[in-house]
Amino acid sequence: HWLDAWFTVRQILHRLPQENDDTTPAERALREALYYAWKVGSVGFLPSLVLGKDLFGAGKDSLSLVRSRFNDVALLRAGYSAACWVIGLLAYVGGVLYIMQSGVMEASTAEGISRQLHDFYFVAGAPLILAVAIIQLMIRPIFLLSLCDLYSDFVREQGRPIQLPQGPGRGVAALVAFALFCVTFTVAGFALRSFLTS
Repeated sequence: HWLDAWFTVRQILHRLPQENDDTTPAERALREALYYAWKVGSVGFLPSLVLGKDLFGAGKDSLSLVRSRFNDVALLRAGYSAACWVIGLLAYVGGVLYIMQSGVMEASTAEGISRQLHDFYFVAGAPLILAVAIIQLMIRPIFLLSLCDLYSDFVREQGRPIQLPQGPGRGVAALVAFALFCVTFTVAGFALRSFLTS
């Protein structure tokens, strides 16, 4: 999961305009093709790992899923990618329109310029946070459920039984729930504090 996230962040950074960028269009196209090949090829990792396979077995399962159901996998991945692009673009178009309509960039005094800079960073960062929140809380769960459904159909076609591994004990589950509560409470507290002080 971390490796996949790392590839995604690197690809996003490569897509941003850069000074002295001497990358040819062919190199950009190759980079995009390799990125999408990774995304399509690794699509079966998560459901396979959930069923208790090791990394090597999950990789083999993922490639078998792609070979067996390539059209479905490619369509699902393309739909998820398109939804992410649309949400990201809409968020930034909304941010630019808000900057133009709100007068965030109009200030003359030193205190006004400081406030203007704060407002600009907020307006520039808020669309990114909003887009990521929508994708992670709404779009990605739909993608993962669809992916698991596709994977379970593939496993049934192979004639393999689906057996989920044993879950953690109550103590571990309670500890994880408590840790998640603490993290959520801390993040919400910092967000509320920064909102109230701005």
